[in-house]
Amino acid sequence: MLRSLVLVLALAFAPSLAAAQGTATAASPRTTTAQPAPAVTPAAAPAPATADTGAVPVPPASEKALRYERSGNVLWVVDTLWGLLFPLVLLFTGLSARIRDLARRVGRRWYFTLVVYGAILTLLAWVVSLPLAYYEGFVREHAYGLSTQSAGKWLGDSLKAMALGVVGFALVMWVPYLLLRKSPRRWWLWTALAAIPLLAASFWLSPLVVDPLFNKFGPMHDRALEARILAEADRAGIEGSRVFEVDKSADTKTLNAYVTGFGGSKRIVLWDTIIQKMNERELLFVVGHEMGHYVLHHVQLLMLAASLLVLLSLYAVHRSAGWAIARWRRRFGFDRLDDIASYPLLSVIV
Repeated sequence: MLRSLVLVLALAFAPSLAAAQGTATAASPRTTTAQPAPAVTPAAAPAPATADTGAVPVPPASEKALRYERSGNVLWVVDTLWGLLFPLVLLFTGLSARIRDLARRVGRRWYFTLVVYGAILTLLAWVVSLPLAYYEGFVREHAYGLSTQSAGKWLGDSLKAMALGVVGFALVMWVPYLLLRKSPRRWWLWTALAAIPLLAASFWLSPLVVDPLFNKFGPMHDRALEARILAEADRAGIEGSRVFEVDKSADTKTLNAYVTGFGGSKRIVLWDTIIQKMNERELLFVVGHEMGHYVLHHVQLLMLAASLLVLLSLYAVHRSAGWAIARWRRRFGFDRLDDIASYPLLSVIV
């Protein structure tokens, strides 16, 4: 979902509800696709060409590109509404409380109850969201000629993303619920502080553990191009980098390159689609742009922004959840925020 950055604490705080949307690409890095550009008006005319730069012709947006953009906006609204509706249904039908009761019978102990609850909720979210996710991630992409993915590959990736949601819930969700028990007044602060190392760990681990689950990463086939990219990285001050080529042509016709990870997981990644469709000069330009994000410390800034957003969101939960529970506790089936059945309520408020 996309308020996922807050909920998952970057792969953790809401994996089960994140599974409700777009799970086939949940662990894939961002995609660079051709976006329609607005027509140039006299007031927005490009700067005159100089000795170093020439005018770059921009083709007008096709009707197909505009339809893709408009339908994407509609789907964003649908996803957002679904991201609110699903947890509300869990709350007001008492289904979340019934899942908790079942999890207690199976798990018996507190931690295992939490794990079983997360697994059931994640699976339920995946099942009820499967038609929408299939349309968004498979049908629509094929209809616009952007995908090469088979139905089997799409389903396999979706199942992997769902499994990651189960694991993420088990690894992380015990932290806020334990803190809710131990420190009811300051749990939101301690959880936000705990989110900082969790965010750092997710940024570090994702290139090593998560991304390879979905696509094959290997060395660059073009060693000369790899040397040029590494030389460019050295000039940018990104030392000790490695370059990986990803077999994304099995999934998509879109293009992407990015710099990810930090420390021992730092790497430059190029999809094989971008290598096939761009010449060397264009590739170096794109990679240079992506290196700029790294040099300007955008990863660290993103982590800082995410940490602050988590802090504010959890404080909002702390201030407002009690009122909702007091008003609808009979409908919800719980009367305390530290009850794991309150998880959809956290999701709605965040």
